[in-house]
Amino acid sequence: MFRRFLILILYQVKIAFQRRMFKYVSLIQPIISTLLLYFISKSNNNFDSKLIIFGPVYMSIWSSLCFSAIGDINRERSMGTLVFISATPTSLMTIMFSKFISSIIFGIFSLLISSFTSIFILFVPIPKVNALLITLCFIVLLFSFLSLAIIVASLITRSRQSLLIINILEYPIFIVTGMLFPITILPKCIRFISYLIPPTYAINAMNKSIMGDIFSEIKFDLICSIVLSIIILIVSLKIFEKFLLKARDNNSLEEF
Repeated sequence: MFRRFLILILYQVKIAFQRRMFKYVSLIQPIISTLLLYFISKSNNNFDSKLIIFGPVYMSIWSSLCFSAIGDINRERSMGTLVFISATPTSLMTIMFSKFISSIIFGIFSLLISSFTSIFILFVPIPKVNALLITLCFIVLLFSFLSLAIIVASLITRSRQSLLIINILEYPIFIVTGMLFPITILPKCIRFISYLIPPTYAINAMNKSIMGDIFSEIKFDLICSIVLSIIILIVSLKIFEKFLLKARDNNSLEEF
């Protein structure tokens, strides 16, 4: 089973990199986002090296999950292959997990590209960080993104209007999770939504660790992110199974 899953991941990495949109999201968008955040910070006299280096990474990983992993459902449906994939011995969720993992792998490339652009082209000062703590926060962040992507994929399985759903969800997630600016500046009603989304806590923990906070000071954020991610993951898997059965009944796995 593990060997089959590993082969699926490698296959998804191979075909994902052949897509122009995926190349843009993983390779070009981090550079553009880094440049934009750099000049915005300089013009507002509010220079923040952690935002310039890590902000584009958050955006690229989520965009990659949206337009590649989740968007694959729409591509498979439009090509007429989704109905056949859902009937294979390998479950559709396993195949979707391989797509999500491949997108996350490319998120690491986004981190490297963003860091290179910031440090060696824009000469952004490198913040002193605890590498182990940053790695832990990054893993928790990836897990939170994964849980969120699965529940979005569940909704898309039920609907043929997947591209519309993706476009609606991409930028609001940038805003409500604090990827680009603190959620404290958001209205209270929007902040309430932010506290229900796992990446909000993971990003907060990441930012705190970059600022020099120790593990005991970010432990609460990490626990909240992990607990919410697990809850959403369990619920989304149930929803995905239910929606997949419904989609088969309604013949919505095909585009017509």
